[in-house]
Amino acid sequence: FETIRRHTTQSTRRPRARASRARVGVRSFVWMDGMDGRDASLAASGTMDEWKDLDELHDLLEAALMEPNPPAAGEHGPQRASNRSNVAPSTARGNTGRDVGKRKRKQHLEESETEECCPPHPGIIHGVCIRCGRNVEQEEERDRWEREKKATRNAHREHKEELQTHEVKLSYIKEGFRVSRAEAERIRGLERNRMREAKKLYLILDLDHTLLNSSKYTEVDQQTKEKLEAYLSEQKKRQEETGNEAKVDLFDLKDIRIWTKIRPGAYEFLEKTSRVFELHVYTMGHKLYAAEMAKLLDPTRKLFNGHIISQQDSSSDAKKDLDIVLGEPSEVCIVDDSPNVWTKHQYNVLQVGRYHFFPSSTKQFGLDPGDCCLNYGKDEALEEDRGGQLAAVFRTLQATHVAIFGTGKENAEVGVQGDVREQLHLLRSEILRGVKIVFSRIWPESERNPPLHPIWKMAESAGAICCLSISEDITHVVAGGSGTQKVKWALKHKKHVVTPEWIERSLQMWTRLDEKEFDVKRPTYQQWKGNPLPPAPSARGDIDEIDLQHADPLKRYQPGQRQECAPAPLKSVQEEDEVIDIEI
Repeated sequence: FETIRRHTTQSTRRPRARASRARVGVRSFVWMDGMDGRDASLAASGTMDEWKDLDELHDLLEAALMEPNPPAAGEHGPQRASNRSNVAPSTARGNTGRDVGKRKRKQHLEESETEECCPPHPGIIHGVCIRCGRNVEQEEERDRWEREKKATRNAHREHKEELQTHEVKLSYIKEGFRVSRAEAERIRGLERNRMREAKKLYLILDLDHTLLNSSKYTEVDQQTKEKLEAYLSEQKKRQEETGNEAKVDLFDLKDIRIWTKIRPGAYEFLEKTSRVFELHVYTMGHKLYAAEMAKLLDPTRKLFNGHIISQQDSSSDAKKDLDIVLGEPSEVCIVDDSPNVWTKHQYNVLQVGRYHFFPSSTKQFGLDPGDCCLNYGKDEALEEDRGGQLAAVFRTLQATHVAIFGTGKENAEVGVQGDVREQLHLLRSEILRGVKIVFSRIWPESERNPPLHPIWKMAESAGAICCLSISEDITHVVAGGSGTQKVKWALKHKKHVVTPEWIERSLQMWTRLDEKEFDVKRPTYQQWKGNPLPPAPSARGDIDEIDLQHADPLKRYQPGQRQECAPAPLKSVQEEDEVIDIEI
């Protein structure tokens, strides 16, 4: 220790060494305990020049030397002698105190890594930890930069939310156009009066999988490209035969490198709905893509009247909202294949089945590429077949408009029938009215609350009664597979056994579909959309004839009540040798 102290006293008179030497040699102060005076002096000779404050160095060395137990006298002597005896004569002179210090430091580092770790750092000299040797100043600077970056990002998000709270962005009307909340409410009041005088409602339309289907060039393989080119040739031939009167529904958009197929019946749907609705396009796609698709659907630019809302115009990057639409939510109908994006306005949504024309579209949703219309060889049924998806939606929209404004023959004040959400709820509850369902193998045995399952909630929203067990008045068994007790019971008692898809498709088509097309015994049900839609049952009449005048508006938003069905005797079921149904 005195040797190091004397050496340090002399080193303070020397010029300041490079910073790199000081950073490399800081660890040596901790590892002096296994060295004699000569070794410590030589090991410290490359680092003492850095110190200006002798008292600080003295305190540091004292703490480092006093921390471990000092070795007994003579303990290192024989060991050092034996080490030197094993060294070759040619290299004996090279074993200086500096080399011994390196070996000691390495050994001590390995021992310290197993005993102690950082952080917390016990001490920091010139930004370097005296234990682990890490550059603490750089780490703190990096952490501080990350915190500032995160704070800036959060501040930007909060600023955006604050702007959205106090302002309404109407950039789809004019680039950069914003109005205050108060002004937006004033405009909505004026629009409400104008729309009621014209006896019109608002209709928000989605693009992808609703009115059309698109696929990028990079998603089209050679085989698919040959099929598309053949389709284009037939389309051109039809136009020549009809004198360009045939509608063009497949487009090869080379400028944006996209193939686009218009859904069957889309042109007629837009033309008819525009008479009683003010049309808006609302897509989460890019602004350029939305504009190109609007040109295909509305070449004359008279249907949408510039109301094209893209992701850049929306107030949210992942959700859709009516806050940027200058219409009251009670007068807005929405046609979309994904109602989940309308978190605040799901009662306004008329969900449609997704239109898959290209193989890439089915892959996007984890479906078999062979299920797309192009590979299947058959497109959706047209409107005149009463089987098209858009035709079914139009009939529902027409019934909603009649319920709000009447048929036009009455002299009653317009808008007296309430809002569209109540009417859509009532129409939806008529789809499966009179149906009583029990489920089999739809959810796992561990499911604690089946009424919260999506398929249960969908059935109740369509007017069906859902039960947990079999009873004599059960009309349908919705099963995820055949061979269960409930399925065999239904077959024996001539009850309908259908897949869960029957409920989903009936909701999308807004009528009760034929159960035979969804028989659980069929291997798969593909291309339901290609089959003509059967007429509605005569007991309910056509959708336009549903009585909306005498419905209780207070009961329209109440969810379906869970009905506890008394279990029927299962004697007939237990007499058979059947597969055990382990689900609820």
